[in-house]
Amino acid sequence: MDCSGLYKTAVAVWHLAGFKDSAGKNDLTLVGAVSVGTKLTGGEYQESLRRGGDGFVAQFDGGYLDAGQGDGGALNLTGSAITVYVRLRSPSGVWGGPLFSKHDGHDRLVYNLLSNDAAIGFELGTQRTPTMTQVTVPLALIGRRDWHDIICRYDGAKLQMFADGVWLDEGFPMGPLREGNTAPCLIGAESIGGAVKSGWKGLMDHVAVWSRALSDEEIECLSGGTEQVAARRKQYVGELPCLQYYKPRDPFSIGDTLPLFHDGVFHFYHLLDRGHHSAKNGLGAHQWAHASSTDLVHWQQHPLAVPITKEEEGSICTGSVFFHGGTFHAFYATRIPGRGELLSLAVSTDGVRFAKTEPNPFLTPGPKYANGFRDPFVFRDSRTGLFHLIVSTTLRAGSRACLAQYVSRDLQTWDETEPFLVEEQKEVPECPDYFEWNGWHYLLFSYGQVARYRMSREPLGPWRTPPVEVLDGGAARVLKTAAFVNNRRIGTASIWPHGYAGWAVFRELVQNSDGTLGTAFVREMIPPCGEAVALQCKPLDAGAGGDGHAVRLTAADSSAAAQLSPLPRNARIRLRIECQAAGLTLNLRASDADARGNEICILPGEKGVSVSGATALSGVEGLDRPFTLDIVAKDEILDLCINQRRTLVNWVPNAAGDRLTLTVEKGSATCEQIEVAPLRCRP
Repeated sequence: MDCSGLYKTAVAVWHLAGFKDSAGKNDLTLVGAVSVGTKLTGGEYQESLRRGGDGFVAQFDGGYLDAGQGDGGALNLTGSAITVYVRLRSPSGVWGGPLFSKHDGHDRLVYNLLSNDAAIGFELGTQRTPTMTQVTVPLALIGRRDWHDIICRYDGAKLQMFADGVWLDEGFPMGPLREGNTAPCLIGAESIGGAVKSGWKGLMDHVAVWSRALSDEEIECLSGGTEQVAARRKQYVGELPCLQYYKPRDPFSIGDTLPLFHDGVFHFYHLLDRGHHSAKNGLGAHQWAHASSTDLVHWQQHPLAVPITKEEEGSICTGSVFFHGGTFHAFYATRIPGRGELLSLAVSTDGVRFAKTEPNPFLTPGPKYANGFRDPFVFRDSRTGLFHLIVSTTLRAGSRACLAQYVSRDLQTWDETEPFLVEEQKEVPECPDYFEWNGWHYLLFSYGQVARYRMSREPLGPWRTPPVEVLDGGAARVLKTAAFVNNRRIGTASIWPHGYAGWAVFRELVQNSDGTLGTAFVREMIPPCGEAVALQCKPLDAGAGGDGHAVRLTAADSSAAAQLSPLPRNARIRLRIECQAAGLTLNLRASDADARGNEICILPGEKGVSVSGATALSGVEGLDRPFTLDIVAKDEILDLCINQRRTLVNWVPNAAGDRLTLTVEKGSATCEQIEVAPLRCRP
């Protein structure tokens, strides 16, 4: 692609060999300390030409360039699309100040590229968004002294910011660009109420603005071409690690998860969140992100599977992917302002590139349903050949929890039938999941974002509630499952410590002899460890004793404690426990100066386990007999696996001590086979 040809479609292009606009008549006026027409040399000159530039730059030393309103008001852009491009560099590495703007205040600005000491940012003003929408790129990520191609694109559905061709941030303005802005278009400055602010010092190669959204290919061309962009993407984004406890780079997080296993590949679809559900005036603006793996260790990042492509799409909500007849069918709910949640469909032949079907949405709720219509899940009854679509909602009559049900013979025409599940709970049973496993049929859904399950010997019920219906603690949100090799079942969830969305959590489902379910660590996804550390044991009471491998605690009427150290901050801790006492507490990351750490409390008589006093498991069998405890402590995540049958994860305070304190209450406990190993990064 010839990059120079792209400039012919621009509203204005300033290559800064002089004051002329090479795309028209939007000439510049110099104000203050700016030198225009400095010729680059060597590789810098060639890189300018590669992008369609002329090899000349402007040196800003606190002054600015004024384009006014443009010829005939040409720079007063209207409509629902814009692309802004600036190639620039700060040789000193010092940033701060406006770069390219049509400002006049946050409630009136149209576009504003700016910088501070930490980031380069872009602000866009649209008619249906209060104040403005901002996206940013951290300077620490891309480099403070390098040349950068900064491109910001709004296509009417979303605003995206690229650095050197790499997509790094996005936001969701609503409506067309603001009209009637009379502030001048300034390079190296901004004008608010007639007062001009400038001050940036550095080099600009060229500045351009289009009244359309450039394509990905055009952005790549302007950023040095395919090879350069690929190298920058590897530098800025990197390769995906193992996804256990994974979160994308800020400001993004992982919301609801939608796993699928097909033809030897585990697909991890999930909602990509920015702003903890605050985007698009609280609608969420979620999109389906996608990674895949054949071994759960090595992961491949894919483009967004189902992105937002229309302004009316307030959010691409949770759903499921169903494979049939050579086609992946992605069923999801679209949250539309003023219309609520309606069901939509996208299809794909490879599970990577999906196309939305028409009409979309394809299904709306009937009159007997209220309080949402979302989280569609599709399965096929092998006995009848019918496809079943279940949807999270509530019955209008009585506000009872309900999974609405529709049936189809072709995955296109759906007929409403009796609800798949109705419960007395007055809450939407969110994110349903259905599967058959070794002769048992399971139905999962979440109340209050905590997954629970029902079981039956029949494909369509009746459904029985097991004695312990919750699969993990309250911090593992909306767990869903997919098959894996060798008749395994993998669950996926996420931890939300700061509002909606956060870090990914994976689980291995365990099927007991009576059909009930448990969870365990996924062996391939346990973080790798270094060599076990040599621990020293320090008894704190007369009833305590032992060494770095085993500790014995006895306290008939009070408590006894012992302390092990040094404990790595991020570690895997394994031990075998026999507890005949009212309770046993493991206090991780404690210190002599501050006894507060991250507490794990085990109550054998109550069949309970808790982490930091907040997240708990009940109905934990076998705590009054010898059992194993496997702990992963990684940053603020504390994850437990008890007897390879129950798991519990929580977000914990950032304690910094290097001690592990074991305390027994009213009884005795033996902790042996103690092994502590530091976590290490997977290469």
